[in-house]
Amino acid sequence: MRQLKVEFKETGPIRVISSRKIIPKNKILDLLDDLLCWAFDRIVGIGDPHFVIVHKDLGDKVDVEACIPLLEGEYPEEDEDVKVKEISSEYVAYVVHRGRYDGLEEKISLLYEILKRKKIEFSESYRIVYVVDFFETSNPNEYVTEIQVPVKKCSIEE
Repeated sequence: MRQLKVEFKETGPIRVISSRKIIPKNKILDLLDDLLCWAFDRIVGIGDPHFVIVHKDLGDKVDVEACIPLLEGEYPEEDEDVKVKEISSEYVAYVVHRGRYDGLEEKISLLYEILKRKKIEFSESYRIVYVVDFFETSNPNEYVTEIQVPVKKCSIEE
């Protein structure tokens, strides 16, 4: 079995615009793109990195929430599909994926296997954080993505 470098960190709280839907797995980036278009259409000041929270994997579909950080002082009006919310800080186990997105699912599965094997308590949900994406480079081989799984801090320290 291939080994991953699993690291741990605390994520800070962050105010975002978000859109949550149940969609096919291959449409995750489309949901994020729709949210970006929503922000651009309304001239909302947004920051980086963009990310999605996969709340539940339903097989061919996922319950997913696209999130884009808001710049300080931005208070866009919500609508039926887009909400403004604060994502709380969490302690996460994470791995860094470099390159195209087609290898993400394998790394997600491997990360969960490692956490199970090490008996680390973890959340069913996970984040895919697009650290370097198509806004920063036109070369998909240069993409940098973090896969973050919230974990119970005390289970690591034992």
